[in-house]
Amino acid sequence: MYAVAFTLRQARDGARAGADAATLTDVFWSLAMACDNLEHVHVSTVAGQIEVTLFVQAGDQMGAEHAALALCRRVVDRTPLLAGWAILRP
Repeated sequence: MYAVAFTLRQARDGARAGADAATLTDVFWSLAMACDNLEHVHVSTVAGQIEVTLFVQAGDQMGAEHAALALCRRVVDRTPLLAGWAILRP
């Protein structure tokens, strides 16, 4: 299992996440697919930023990063609460 961390930040002025860490964790689980091989999600929120760590089962770190990024993009693209947010890598 590999850990992959992302930071979500407001990409445009006025973009606000209207959810707490527990709700965002649920969103990740609800949009995860079997091919993501997601094992665990950790989300923390601070003003203007969301820290996400996804624990993914994969053959290597690169495979884990690819799967985690695909899931993170899916979450941002399909979640109205995250409209106007961008994915950054630490």
